[in-house]
Formats: sequence, structure tokens, C-alpha cells
Amino acid sequence: MASTIKNNISSPCFFSMAARRRYLHKTITIYAMKKCILIFFLAFTSGLLQLEAQSVISWNDARKYAAEERPWIWWFWLGNIVSEELINQHLTAYSKAGYGGVVVISSYGVKGYEDKQITYRSPEWYKMIRYTLKRASQLNMKVDMALSSAWPFGGKQVKKVDGAKFLKRLDSFGASESIRQKVIEDTTDEYVISISAFSDKGEYLDLTSKVNGNGVLSSPLPEGKWVIEVVIGGFTNQMVKRSSPGGEGLVIDHFDEQSLQNYLADFEKDLGNIEGVRALFNDSYEVYGADYTLTFITEFEKRRGYSPKPYFSLLLKNENNELTERFLCDYRTTIADLILDNFLKSWTNWSNTRSFKTIEQAHGSPSNILDMYAAADIPQCESFGPSSFNIDKVRVDEDTRREPYKRPDILHMKFASSAGNLMGRSLVSSETATWLTNHFRTALSQVKPEVDKLFIAGVNHIHLISATNTPLDSAYPGWVFYPAPDFGVRSSLMNYMPEFSLYIARIQNVLQHSQPDNDILLYYPVSDYFSEVRRDLGVLAMMDHIPTKWGNDWPFAVTAKHLQSSGYQFDYVSDKLLQEMTIQAGKIRSKGGYSSYKAVVVPACKRIPVETMQKLVEFAKSGIPVIFDQQIPGDVPGLNNVSQRLYELLAQREIIKDISQVSVVHNIDSVLQTLAIPKVGFPMCGLEFIRKKMDSGKVFFITNLDDKFQDGSIELDELYQNITAYDPITGNFFFVPLTEKKDKSQITLQLSPGQSIILFADCGKKSKVPYESFKGSVIPLRTEWTIDFGKGEAVPSPVLTANLASWTELGDSLHCYYSGTGTYRTTFDLPVGLEKATRIRLKFSEVREMAEIFINGKSIGKSWAVPYQVDFDADLLRKKGNRLEIRVQNLATNRIIGMDRHQVPWQECYIADPKRRSFNTAGWELEPSGLIGTVFLIGNK
Repeated sequence: MASTIKNNISSPCFFSMAARRRYLHKTITIYAMKKCILIFFLAFTSGLLQLEAQSVISWNDARKYAAEERPWIWWFWLGNIVSEELINQHLTAYSKAGYGGVVVISSYGVKGYEDKQITYRSPEWYKMIRYTLKRASQLNMKVDMALSSAWPFGGKQVKKVDGAKFLKRLDSFGASESIRQKVIEDTTDEYVISISAFSDKGEYLDLTSKVNGNGVLSSPLPEGKWVIEVVIGGFTNQMVKRSSPGGEGLVIDHFDEQSLQNYLADFEKDLGNIEGVRALFNDSYEVYGADYTLTFITEFEKRRGYSPKPYFSLLLKNENNELTERFLCDYRTTIADLILDNFLKSWTNWSNTRSFKTIEQAHGSPSNILDMYAAADIPQCESFGPSSFNIDKVRVDEDTRREPYKRPDILHMKFASSAGNLMGRSLVSSETATWLTNHFRTALSQVKPEVDKLFIAGVNHIHLISATNTPLDSAYPGWVFYPAPDFGVRSSLMNYMPEFSLYIARIQNVLQHSQPDNDILLYYPVSDYFSEVRRDLGVLAMMDHIPTKWGNDWPFAVTAKHLQSSGYQFDYVSDKLLQEMTIQAGKIRSKGGYSSYKAVVVPACKRIPVETMQKLVEFAKSGIPVIFDQQIPGDVPGLNNVSQRLYELLAQREIIKDISQVSVVHNIDSVLQTLAIPKVGFPMCGLEFIRKKMDSGKVFFITNLDDKFQDGSIELDELYQNITAYDPITGNFFFVPLTEKKDKSQITLQLSPGQSIILFADCGKKSKVPYESFKGSVIPLRTEWTIDFGKGEAVPSPVLTANLASWTELGDSLHCYYSGTGTYRTTFDLPVGLEKATRIRLKFSEVREMAEIFINGKSIGKSWAVPYQVDFDADLLRKKGNRLEIRVQNLATNRIIGMDRHQVPWQECYIADPKRRSFNTAGWELEPSGLIGTVFLIGNK
């Protein structure tokens, strides 16, 4: 006979709905009274390696930088249609483009090439992997790979029992005296999770064990009327997404360690074939609907201290009450523990013991993503869609424009970099430019500010998406992968990728050879998130964008934005990571050895674990300022032993109130200023920045991602003796004059919207070249231009014009559908007003899309991003007859439009627009091309 569980506080359980409500009311009343009574009556250094400023070198070729300092490319092997010749061609091109490595991902096939496909993980496939590793090493490049065909983890070796599972349904019916009823029709596709019986007298029976192998429930019942609730589980049967030939199969159960170990065991025989791979990669979660595992009940009882069986049905009912919130929090917390411990930590340990690092994308998973990122060797966030910058000429593709709350968000990306900082990781990565635009519309002028935004968020290892294994002789424009941007060998961007890669490498060289310098820990109240946020993964919730579930008024986001806009540098911290911290020399030291945090800020939140409050008390007693925004949380998360835990929390709450280092405020900034926590004036001017330590000084990366700032004075965080500016576009260093105001340094910068700069403050980098401001006369170059498109069939005829407009407006259909280079030529005399200038800036109203500029036969540089400008020495100009040549390259867009309008077939592989509809450009408007507007000359004097 099933045992009867007595109703008591230490073992919470609920019965019939009426009985449950009575019990809940009683329980809440008890601990609410205790809460009122309590409130009334209780009135790195040694662990971090010092890195030298001498490691910062300005090369003129990205290939001279270390592999990790250069951008990497996700290289999709469509149908695994590769050969040693093709791999050599691609890797050689990628090296020339300045890429430091490739991430090999096998994916879906290509129409008409079925006979050339190579089966995933076959001997021939591994032969190609070995050659890739060999050739990459010869080119000073490195290789990562996914441990699956495409994503998520899964494949043909995954048995159904190891596949993803979910809470399928709740069946409820009445009974008395006895039960005999079939509860499962198909025992191969369903299973019983729990069977609970609730009587009208408040009794509870666990009948789970009373189901036989045929799915029939049979059991006597005590006297009374009973409600039987049967919770049935199922298999999601999700298959690997975008899998390649041979990679098809079920997605694994990410919550069960045995499922993972069975999956990994199948790779043991292949390890010799991938020796030399730097890291194994796990893409964003994307396991849809999975919210259960067969070991869940045992794990829950062990981790939460009570049985979940009486409460499972709450997860499948549309009820909003405190009981549901508390159990939901415990359920989600347990799932978060399982995916962290049984999947990520287990996989990382397996990989590390076999000499691989792991790259983990935690976003989208039903977890505390801060803990997930912290468990990986290289945490990786994602920049998805356009940010919609308020920068003139940085356009947004309307096909990929997203609602504001879904746009790339620095505050969300900081989960990855915060975890990396806390754990002492040298690299924090990003999947970059996913669906930034529709196909063939991506310009480097759109990519650069997105990359700058990632740098501000703490990323220092850019991974671009994407390239494919397209044959060099395939039909134009070659094969592209479906999430839009193409940075591969057939891309129209390829001629300018060396410059773009060099820009990234110069910045990452600095960011990777400096240390975090964040002063504040911002507590992440995941318990509020787990208790309240709406569901989108079964009963779980993914963490994809901070405002997605909460709106912009979520207190955590509000506090983070306030700190950011006020010029403070901070990292997030979770309950788990906080517990691993210690105090050293009056500062907080993280597990990874980073010891620079001077204060903890707790955003307004309702719930906090007792253990976390105890840790904050410990910090405060050790002299660390603890600042509560608006309020001190007054409730505990979860269901078990609520009254006892609440009693303990409120006791700690009263203790912490009386510690002098603790503040409860409505204006965090005022307290932080009183505590002399450093802040910098860049955000107040409309600039974004990240500050890091280098030797005994500081380094700042600053970018202008708005239209509020052009030039002006900026207050720094302390008094410095020397500031050296470093332009990552040109590689030039400059001396920046300093002034002093209230014991802080002030500098004057000229930084146009779209521009970026690096400042070295007292860290060994010095220059005698003065910082340049171009504030002389702005002189429009009014002249006639010839535009030549070269020779050959279907090449537009030359154009003579005094009006710089899109070349699609200056000729016939050949001009409209032309994709390639147009060469602009003119002559001019030295304008009046530039006689005294030593340096001159050539500035364009707009370049569509990329240009190399020659003056009197000498290249003075390339312009591929906003602001479109190039600086050069004035002595290059003669008084009369200066020759100006500008070679402008547009995108492939217009050629593709022409092909579609003339029904020229070209789509050999799967391609879709951002809404996954069939792709056709015939109805698109032509993209403006060439020089548009006016060319200006500006002197520095």
C-alpha cells in the first residue's frame, strides 16, 4: 500500500486543490507573521601574470599577430564537399585575409553535388580534417571544431533513451476505493513521471510505483474521494539541426550525464584524427521543449531536499500563485544545476583531459548562464542582428531590423566577459554578425561598429560568421550559409578583409595583453528570474536577451544601465561564484585570481538565498562596501523549509543593516562617489569604453557609437602623467596633452561617430608625435570625375560627371547590375587654405562600399567604414595638377538582383531570407554604389 505522507512544514506537500489552498494560506500566514515579528524586534595580485606594454605591437599585416589575436571564421563544410586542393585554396585565402583560425562545422548538402559528398566522421572526412590541421599550422593558423555535425550535440549514435525529454501532459481524474486504469497507450514513446493522489481529507498518496509495464495503474485507495493526477513524460525526438550527410540523429539529453558520456564515448576511437584541434565548440542551446530527464526526481531530492512528485502538476497548469512560483524556482534551479554539472562541466573535463579546450555558448539555455560561461575554457556570446546605431551612414537592413529589446546588448554580452574575468580566462569570444543583414547586403561599415560594441562588452576573440567550402569555380556567387553574412573566399568583401582583420588584430592584441580592471561586482538575482519569468522551453525559460522576458524596467537591467552610463566598470556575479570569493588586501578576490573588486552592488530584487546574504555579511564585516539599490531583499527562493530559511534570512538582514559598510540607497552613484570608486567621463559625452590594466597603468578602448560627440574635453578616472593614443585603423601612436582638474586628468579628443581609439595611460607606451585634430578649413573638392569600370564583356562604359551620385543612376542597365570596382579619377590644384597644413584629411560624404585612394600615384590608404576618411602628409600635394584616383568596390547585391530579374539560376545550396522564406532579390531596390555626395579636404592647421 502506498505510504501516506503527513502534512508538515519541513516536508512541504499539498493535496486536493482546496486542501492545497488552505495549507498554502496557513503556511504563508505563519512565515509572514514571523517576518513581521523579526522586523519589529530586530531593530592578483599573486595569482595573475603581469603583462607588459611591450607586447603591444603595431604591425601592418594581420598575419604577423598571433592566431588568437586575429579574427577567426566559422567555416561551414556544406555536404563535406572538400578536397585537399580546396582546403589549401581556402586556408591560403583566409590567411591572406588576416584570419587567425577556422571553426570547422559540417552541415547540409548542396544540390547537384551529391556524388561528391563525404560522410561525416568517415575515414575520408577525418583525412580532410587532418589535412586542414596540417595546412593551418603551416599558415600560422589554428583550428576549432564542433563535436557534432552542426548543432546541438547529437547524431546517429544517440539512442532514444539518451535523447532529449520533456513533460508531456497532465491527466487528472477522480477515483474512490480502488483504481485500475490504463494511463499510457504507447510505452515506447511515453513514460510515467509521477502519479499523485489527493483526498478530500488532505491526504496524499504516491502511486507512481503502481503502474505496470503495460502502462496500467492499479491500486486500492483508502476511504474518501480522491483526485488522481498523472504526469506523463515523452521524448522530443528533436534531430540535429542543419546536419551534414552522416551527422543526422537525435539530440542528446543535456541534463543527464550518462547520456553525455555515451555520446562522448563514441568519439574516443576518433581522437587521434583530431589531435591538434585547439578547442571543441558547442553552439547556442536550441534544444526545443526539453525540460525533463529520467534522473530528475533523484537529483531534485538530493539538491532541493524534498520530493517534487506532489508538485509536478503545478508546472502543467496555468496558475499564478506563490506555491507555483516557489516550486517553479526549485525546478528551474535543479535543471540549471543539471545542465551545468552533467553537461558542461562533464564535457569540459572530458575535453581537457584529452588536451582540448571548450568553447561554450550558454545563451538560450535554461540555466544561470553566468555559471555556464564560467565553466567553459572560452566563453562565447553572440551578436545577432543589427544594433541600429545612431550613426550617419551606418545603415540598418530593414529585413533584419529587430525590436529594440532583441538587438545586440552590451549588458547581455557581459555575462560571458564577466564569467571570463571572474575565472581568469584569457579569451572571451563572440559569434559575430549573425543575421546582421540579408544575404549579399553586408558591408564592413556595418560590421565594424558591431565589433566595437563587442570589445566594449569585454570580448577579445572575434569569430565571424561565416564562410563555406564553396569551390572557386562554382557558379557566381558561390555557396553561402543561411545566416546571411559571407566572409568567405567568394565574398565581395574579401579584397578589404586584410584591413578589417588588421583593425581587429591591433585591438585584440591590446585587449588580450591587458588585465580586467573592473571595480564593482553587480549581483545577478537569478532566483527572481527563475521564479517569475514566462516560459518558452517547456516549463523552462531561456536567457537570450536581458529585456526579453522582463522589459526594460527589470531592476537588474536598470541598475546595470545606470552603472554603465555613469562611467563605472563592473562584472556580474552569481550566487555560486560569490561563494567562491575571498578577501585579500581589502579587495574581493575571485576564484580565477582576479582581485580588484572594491564593492558589491545588489539591484532591487525580492529573493536572495540565505547563503548569499551570509556572504554579503562576511564581505561587509571585512570592510567591503555592500550597496543595496532601493531595498534589501526580504524573501528566500524555493519551497523547502520556507519558514526556517526566511527566519535565517531576516536575521541576516537585520545584521547587515547595522554594518557601517552597508548602504541602502536610491542613488547608487552618490555612494560610489563617496567611496571614491573610479568613474570615467566617456559615457557622459556619448562615448562607450572599456578600461583595463597594463603594467602599473591603464589602457582604454573607446568608441563613438552615437552622434552626440565630435570633439571635446573628457575627464578621466584619476591623475595620469602620460597618455598615448593609438589609432587601430592606421596603427599610428600619438602623444595626448593632459590638463588637471580636481585631482583628475582631462584630455581633449576628436572622435567622429563611428571612430575608435585606444589610450595608454602610464603604462610604458609613449610617442613624440602630437595627437592630431583636423579643425582647419573644410574645402569641398569641386571638379569633374571620370569613372572607369575596366574592360571586358558586360562591363559598364566609362562615365564623366561633376555630380558624385550612385553609378546605378549614371548609366544604363550595365551600371545598375554591375558589381565590382569603379575607378574615379580627377585632377586638382592645392586649394587656398591648406598652405600651412602639415597633414590633410580626405573625407567623403559616403563610400558605397570600400575604397583605396591614390594621390599622385601613391596609395594613401583604404576607407571601408564610417567615417569615410583618410589622412596623409601634406607634402604629397603639389601646387598644381594633383592626380586623385579612388578605386571603389561595391557589394555583390546589384549583380544578384540582375541575375534574379533575368531568371539566371544560381542557387546551388539552401538559402533563405531572415524569415526563412525562399530567397529571391528580383523585387529588391538597387543598392547605391560608388562615391556619393562630396569629397572634402581638411587641414590640421
